[in-house]
Amino acid sequence: MDNDRLIDILEYIILYWYRNFKGIDAIEIAQKFNIPHSESLNILDELEKLGKGKVKRDVELYEMIFNINNTNNKIDFEKKVTSIFFPSNEILTNYFYDHEYSKKNIPIYTARLYKGGSQLQTCYFNNEVLQRYIAHPEYFDIENMTSGGHIQLNPQYINGLSKEELDKIEFPLIRFGKRKLSTGSVSIVVILIDLSKLSEKEQHYWYSHELENPEFSKNDKDFNIFLGRNFLGQFLDDDDPLKNVKAEIKRINNLVGGNGLFTIQEDYYLTYPVINTFKGFCESCNELYKLIGPDSLNSNKLELLLQEHFKFSHEDFIDKNTQRPIGKLNLLGKLCKNLDCDELYEQIKNIKQYRIIEDHQAINPMISNENYIESFKTIIDELSINLNIFAEKLESLITQ
Repeated sequence: MDNDRLIDILEYIILYWYRNFKGIDAIEIAQKFNIPHSESLNILDELEKLGKGKVKRDVELYEMIFNINNTNNKIDFEKKVTSIFFPSNEILTNYFYDHEYSKKNIPIYTARLYKGGSQLQTCYFNNEVLQRYIAHPEYFDIENMTSGGHIQLNPQYINGLSKEELDKIEFPLIRFGKRKLSTGSVSIVVILIDLSKLSEKEQHYWYSHELENPEFSKNDKDFNIFLGRNFLGQFLDDDDPLKNVKAEIKRINNLVGGNGLFTIQEDYYLTYPVINTFKGFCESCNELYKLIGPDSLNSNKLELLLQEHFKFSHEDFIDKNTQRPIGKLNLLGKLCKNLDCDELYEQIKNIKQYRIIEDHQAINPMISNENYIESFKTIIDELSINLNIFAEKLESLITQ
């Protein structure tokens, strides 16, 4: 084939990548340039020899065939064995700058795709990148678990927009994973194609938090779950302790019926600390306490359980010194003591101390070498276990 034709085909391959960010098959080239498939295969081999990219051979594709004269409207599929060509990063990058794409203000992560980045290339960010979205529940819906989660626009916010306003918004669903660093802290993982769909402003925000050459922990169960679920098609339970806590609360409420023992089952602001500071740790404990402390506890249900199963009288709910009703947390403490699971009551009291600190003391907001994210996860793990023990004993009590 003459050199000019080869140059034309190579340019078409590059522009095909710029439109689709993926390799091109020999069938596409054969159809575009009206040449036999066998010749197209040879051209891709020649381009590889010239160092213009890599060829993946013996790829099985299926072409859809629909015969309009077929009365049963059946669609047939014909197997084609072909090659796929991936232009090199060098070729794509040179074309990007030689043809002034660099002057078109293409956002940074989109530009990486233009220069040959894989759609599934993983980018890593410090954990604080999530703070922007967690701080604005009126705009964003975020799921934040130990293995990862997602960020998307709040459905209620979207429903309140006009069509014109909605057309101006560029915020896709962002799925993220978490990968533990060698320091013990956690990084946020997002694939390049998802980042490229963000607006220019959002891409700059993420870039400001990107990690260069991160070093990772060798043992990371949560990251393996993220990989298995998102790239290997595995159905894996992430065993997220915060999700387990909420499940145990729901179980306890179902056991006692009515309005439940814990009247608050969801708190949008309850999440793992985003910033690794003692302040961030206390803020997370504060939100956790709202779920399991007096704000949530149902005093009527606690008193009823104590009266029906442990022969408590009304006088037992009055403080002998003040002659006032005892608090909800103390009611829970009495129930825990009679169920022989004091650990739950003691842990809730310990969590309360961090709430008091968060509410009433000035806390150093500086980043710490201590892993407060892991410390909060440990608290959640223990709380999940203690709630499970409480639920088991409560179930035995109610069903006996």
